[in-house]
Amino acid sequence: LQNINASNNNPGVGCGAYAYGLYLSGSGNTIRNIIANNNGQICNGNAQGDGFVLQGSNNNLQNINANNNGNGLRLYGSNNALQDINANNNNGGLNLYQSNSNTLQNITASNNSDNGIKIYGPSNSNTFSSIAANNNGNYAQGGGFSINGDNNFFQDITANNNGLVGGFYISAANNNILQNITANNNNGYYGYGLHLVFFNNNTISSSTFISNNI
Repeated sequence: LQNINASNNNPGVGCGAYAYGLYLSGSGNTIRNIIANNNGQICNGNAQGDGFVLQGSNNNLQNINANNNGNGLRLYGSNNALQDINANNNNGGLNLYQSNSNTLQNITASNNSDNGIKIYGPSNSNTFSSIAANNNGNYAQGGGFSINGDNNFFQDITANNNGLVGGFYISAANNNILQNITANNNNGYYGYGLHLVFFNNNTISSSTFISNNI
């Protein structure tokens, strides 16, 4: 699949209805040059619909724009490669749910009203490099990264000026490695540069956490 514009899909019937730009279920595909903007809706603060949803494994995603949606991009699957992804100005930017051993490179997930990147389910053994997750959430909601998973690797990350949970919130997550992380000027209610809860054996190196609320 390539060169697809899947934008401006809205349920148009009020709360409880969902709409998506692309919803794909499959494995072993190459998907590139996708625009999935302005899909779904926000109802009572909750996202209903997404720009791009992928369920499957061993897919290769390149050059995806998923902006101004209910949520930008949601991934359910393993051994996928995602490169050159923009997920900005959504409710949530990029969500991984029960997704393992994926590789994500050159991702921008900024200016979302909730989390820039949310990793949960849990999701384990993923590799993130060259990621910007800035200006997400507000004083009472969201943040740069929210992480629930083990054995993930993060390198060359910026998570600045985020909301409630700050730059990085890591909960019930073990054996993660963080290298060259910048998480500064996070000013939400908690406003941590890095906040770890119920964790073991995480490694953090060559990182800066400056001028955060806490």
